[in-house]
Amino acid sequence: MISLGLIPDSDRKVVQVLEKYFEENRKREEIICAHVPNAIARILKDAPVDERKTYCDKLVVELAEKAKSSEANIRRSMAQALGMLTRAEDPQAKKVFEVLQEKIEEGALEEHPTRLFRNDCSRPDLRHRRSGQ
Repeated sequence: MISLGLIPDSDRKVVQVLEKYFEENRKREEIICAHVPNAIARILKDAPVDERKTYCDKLVVELAEKAKSSEANIRRSMAQALGMLTRAEDPQAKKVFEVLQEKIEEGALEEHPTRLFRNDCSRPDLRHRRSGQ
């Protein structure tokens, strides 16, 4: 999956194949499908703004929805793809920045163990674990 995003594809035909694979398999193969948004972003990174905007708009809609814990890896990949595809002057930039900021503030894009560690450190009854007491 990763290599498909590295192979030059000036016609960007593989994007449709990857999107189809993603839609058909995302519930069964979450880890593999998590590589699809980044592979597509690598293919589209030098595409005209309208092509990048079309894909970014899809990702923004998905990220704005309530997160499913089973798709955490996919959602983090979508956030990375948005970062690869969006330039400050793009028409979708403001919306992309808003959604990413919202998800960052919610903690929705963090690694699960990191989120637990941060929460544990704020609890007095668990602070001793960190300090070795």
